[in-house]
Amino acid sequence: MLKKIKVDQIKEFLFVHGEKVGLGVCVFVALLFGAMGLLRAMNAGKDDKGKTWLVEFNERNREIQTGISSAQPTPLDPATEKAMKEDEYKWKQILSSYVASLWNYVPDIPLSTKRDNPTPYPIRTGKKTVQIDYKTVQIDYLRTLVLNYKYEPTNREITVLEPNGDVKAPPNNMPQPQFMYMREGQPRRVAVVSAIFPMKLQMEEFRRALRFKTQKDLLDNSKDDLPKFAGINVVRYEISPDGKAGEGKIVVIGEPGKHKLADLKVAENLKKLLRDAIYDEAAAERVKAYAYEGLLMPMPKLAYGLYPDIDLETIKISFGEQVQKKQPGVKKLPMKNDPGPGPIVIPKKKGPNIKKDDKEEDKGAFATKAIEGKELKDKELTLYNRLFNIDYNLFHVLGAYAPATPAAPPGGPNPPPGGKGPPGPKIPNANKTGTEETRYFAAWEEKIEGEKEDVWERDALMRFIDPDVEPGKRYRYAIQVRVKNPNFGKKEEVKFHALAEAEELPPAPNDPFQGWVTTEPFTVPHEYSIYAVDQQLLDSWTDDKVKAPVVEPKIARDYTTFQVHKWMASFEDVASVVTYVIGDWAIAERLVVRKGNYIGLHADVKVPVWKAEKDAFEIPILGNAKGKAPPRGIRLMLSPPLETGDNNATENTPPILVDFHGGKRYRGAHLEEETAVDAVIMSADGKLRVFNSREDSDRTTIFGRERQHRVEQSRHRVNEVLSGH
Repeated sequence: MLKKIKVDQIKEFLFVHGEKVGLGVCVFVALLFGAMGLLRAMNAGKDDKGKTWLVEFNERNREIQTGISSAQPTPLDPATEKAMKEDEYKWKQILSSYVASLWNYVPDIPLSTKRDNPTPYPIRTGKKTVQIDYKTVQIDYLRTLVLNYKYEPTNREITVLEPNGDVKAPPNNMPQPQFMYMREGQPRRVAVVSAIFPMKLQMEEFRRALRFKTQKDLLDNSKDDLPKFAGINVVRYEISPDGKAGEGKIVVIGEPGKHKLADLKVAENLKKLLRDAIYDEAAAERVKAYAYEGLLMPMPKLAYGLYPDIDLETIKISFGEQVQKKQPGVKKLPMKNDPGPGPIVIPKKKGPNIKKDDKEEDKGAFATKAIEGKELKDKELTLYNRLFNIDYNLFHVLGAYAPATPAAPPGGPNPPPGGKGPPGPKIPNANKTGTEETRYFAAWEEKIEGEKEDVWERDALMRFIDPDVEPGKRYRYAIQVRVKNPNFGKKEEVKFHALAEAEELPPAPNDPFQGWVTTEPFTVPHEYSIYAVDQQLLDSWTDDKVKAPVVEPKIARDYTTFQVHKWMASFEDVASVVTYVIGDWAIAERLVVRKGNYIGLHADVKVPVWKAEKDAFEIPILGNAKGKAPPRGIRLMLSPPLETGDNNATENTPPILVDFHGGKRYRGAHLEEETAVDAVIMSADGKLRVFNSREDSDRTTIFGRERQHRVEQSRHRVNEVLSGH
């Protein structure tokens, strides 16, 4: 008999032991499912028949291999089977009646008497061997002041000066300018690249390709067959610190057949420089023996100084007063009357009487006058086109285009029998300006004493300028010469008509660089230097007239001397609202600086400035100084420029003298010891540098010689300006 279940007891049991019962049930269910999963996993690797998958795979593989090996090929049709036989592909042997001989007849005449296209040569890049160093490319960096025309393009007016006295005629038989132009000073940094173009080799290549027996025959023939140039292509690459070249920047690039300035891709800075600048005719005369249109850019006239001498393997040209080195094929150019860097016309500055109360800067100034473009166009058309139409020859030393060839009058050059032919139209020469239209187009016109007449013995000079280089950076150039095709348009004289279709010669087909040549890298020097030297003390060691500086014991403990050099483009004097055009090194020779003070914060420097209204340099009176002999100079802040390559950018603050050791050491009033100075300065970026006076003043090092040369050059210029030379 079943007992009645006591629900109360079950409730009490579950209330007391419910957690344990629930936990036990959960454990049991988990074990159950785990066992079931394990059993299923053990059977997962078998098929329905209980075989493992590996056994099943091997059996299926054997079945497939057996089926493949026992398969019978499909029989081919008779035509296909016949075509695949080996005999169907054998060629029948053809016997020749030719018998090889040791002797072959070669005719004396060339295979073709038709003209071929010459191969254009690139510029020479130079080679270095143990015996000799061939110098064929020269890169110079100039920081200078370029002379520009003062003109107004909108109103088409150009400013001229009206001299107050006599005007000297230009030397060296140069053409008399129509006006005395006002010349503005423009500070410029330019790289001047000179290189040798192998004209001797190019001449021989032209002789060979054009089927002339000798070079004399080529020279005596039409000048259209002589090497001529359409220009040069130049690309500049900036070299990064790791030695890799960056993206190329175009200096000038021209497409074949494009010669006009408007058709060329030219750096804007270069185009503006050569548009505004007055060209140096004296420099052009010096390079005349090596000058060819298409290889030389105009050279702007410098307000002071000269272009560096050209010292290449086969071309040596001096722009100074010294006699040029003798070499085969070069004549001595005139030096005696060279105008140098000064004005083409030099007025005698008598001027009107100046009262005592007149301002110093007004003395000696010329009267100015604006000339209308129409008047300039009538007298100097080439200059008018350059300034107001932006049209000039980028590849001629004076920016001139070759004169146009007048057309023959109707009826031929000779009149017909029985009377005169009708007069032909008179064609004016649109480029005529004095004698400029016949100068410096090709060195063929320059006859040199002692030069052979049957072989060309001179190479050509390739030269360009680049005004877009920046201080502290490293560059290299890629250069390509564009040579005109002497066979252009002469389809009946060449081997095949295609040779006469190109206006310019293509590069040699086996040249992987397509005529491009790269120069060696060069670094643009910085424009700020500081030296721990006492210039007065150094001068006293070499010049008895200079006394050594007297330093009081109290000053010697806290003060020391420095010298600061900085290339200044211009300086704006806020107090007097005057902008000084400098374009030269400003050198503070002796700055006495106390510990904790700035070096060069307020430096009184004698530096020449260009005065366009006087057409000369002058050194302004310092500040508001008065008297019979007031001090001259400009108060400048000589601080390092920001690392932007632009000296006109916002300046850094000058460096600070942190501490120094050495110099004159006193015990009381008695000089106990004098040693070299070690000075610690801090620049604007917080970096500390140590300067040693012995190292900075050592003239046996390149660093020391450069410092001293710059000081002497600055003194010479200052003395010339003060003395009126």
